[in-house]
Amino acid sequence: MRRLSEVLGLVLSGLVVCLAGVPAATARDVTDVAGVPGYRQQLSRILKARIASLRHSSPGGIVDLRFTVDRDGHVIRSEVAATSGSEFTDRLALGIVPVGLKLPPLPPRAPIAELTVTVPVRLSSREAAMSDALRTYRAAVTQALLQRVRNLPHQMLTGGMLHIRFTIGRDGVVTRSDIARSSGDRAIDELGLRIVPVGLRLPPLPPGQPTALSLTQPLAFGLAPEGR
Repeated sequence: MRRLSEVLGLVLSGLVVCLAGVPAATARDVTDVAGVPGYRQQLSRILKARIASLRHSSPGGIVDLRFTVDRDGHVIRSEVAATSGSEFTDRLALGIVPVGLKLPPLPPRAPIAELTVTVPVRLSSREAAMSDALRTYRAAVTQALLQRVRNLPHQMLTGGMLHIRFTIGRDGVVTRSDIARSSGDRAIDELGLRIVPVGLRLPPLPPGQPTALSLTQPLAFGLAPEGR
């Protein structure tokens, strides 16, 4: 019996789940194994249900989970393939697919002993579930970033909107920054990354909060009127 590795893309934004396509490198393997495409869909429905029932106050972040299902459908391995930078968020993601979780058995016609799945998971911070201190902190960060936009020279302002995803360490320093949703214009995307660059110092996290906080912030750039 051979092993099969497949990438199943799940993107979590709050409780919204989107399935990404299987990379070309593995698509042929998945298609050629009897019953696996249907099994993949079955897995996705189960994971969606588990995610929908998740109650959390996660600061958000991206976690790559890798787990292996044996012939009988038991999860025999589950690990973080790529950390979110927050131990709290990583543990939360592992709770979605813990070792011992019973999933449906592999397709009877599939000549595989086990199936390994890698799941990139994005958990956005949930405003309603945040503590008052964290909610106040997030509002302060938003205002600081909007002020940075307002301080841009008018020559740099063009119309467009993007979403920036970034991680703030306990000391308030941005440790990670990337485009969560492109504006469709490379120049505007680059401008957005200049607003929230790695190394930017923001207020330190409130006491008692996780060691890192990941946020997704929409940034709108409007055309400045002449004479500004």
